[in-house]
Amino acid sequence: MKYFQTAGWCLLFVGPALAYRHFLTCRIPNRGFGTSIVNHCRRLIITHFSSQFFSWSRRIYGFTGSPRVYRCANTAIKFGSKARPYEAETTQYIGRHTSIPVPKIIDVWAAKDGSPVTVLEWVDGERLEDAWPTLSSEEKKSIGQQLREHLDALRALHQPFDGGGWIGSYNKKPISDALLFNDACGPFDSDADFNRFLLSRF
Repeated sequence: MKYFQTAGWCLLFVGPALAYRHFLTCRIPNRGFGTSIVNHCRRLIITHFSSQFFSWSRRIYGFTGSPRVYRCANTAIKFGSKARPYEAETTQYIGRHTSIPVPKIIDVWAAKDGSPVTVLEWVDGERLEDAWPTLSSEEKKSIGQQLREHLDALRALHQPFDGGGWIGSYNKKPISDALLFNDACGPFDSDADFNRFLLSRF
């Protein structure tokens, strides 16, 4: 009887923990960010049990005020006031229309403050800045060629909608660039409009 009681207590505490990790890391077919039961459970867990999530995951990027990325098993979860709502859509668009390897978007939703929370597929690998000093000249040259091919593929993309073109992000939404401005702006209908905006910043 003692062993059954012990097993019962283990199930009581370990069961929810296993379910917690399962819902955080479960992959489902992405159909326009469909709101499936799994997605709802994941959102509820991260939203209402955030302190437990932080203790069970590992922070890999971001500081106060910047987008933060946590790793939990085979997923990466990105959120923060400076995360951009169109990043997930842009990532999916690039994945559909180029051969550039991008992480799969599992789910995305808005937090209470309106900022996006994005769940992505975790891709194992070594950071380039760590590996670079150990690479040979040929390996560095090969990486440079890959980056060039990726940039060429991005430049070859066409805007997804007709209408004369614009300067902005995916789906004719505002653009943001930390090197130029902190707040999102635009979209701009022409190069002239964009240039006038840049000049107005000085």
